[in-house]
Amino acid sequence: MDTCLHGKPAMNNEKIRIFRKKIDAIDAEIVEKLNERAKLAQRIGDEKRKRGIPVYDAKREDKVFEKVNNLSSGPFKGKILKDVYMAIMTGSRELEEGKEVDV
Repeated sequence: MDTCLHGKPAMNNEKIRIFRKKIDAIDAEIVEKLNERAKLAQRIGDEKRKRGIPVYDAKREDKVFEKVNNLSSGPFKGKILKDVYMAIMTGSRELEEGKEVDV
């Protein structure tokens, strides 16, 4: 059995490689979905600008945070999930305003 520096059993490197490969696949899906979401935010921004509607909608953001927190069975819940979505929503707001996003 492999051991780490502290004498505790280390996870088999093959297992780690398999887990990382799965994470890589999930990351690809996340990026694809984030870009899909971003394109929709741009379209929403176009419509808001045409109608003179402000981009920022605090009530909508609160609803999104509540919704995603309720959708999560863990381990991401609460503050960490809100932080992730805050970054997504900040970028989405910039796209809605017609800005280039490279944060």
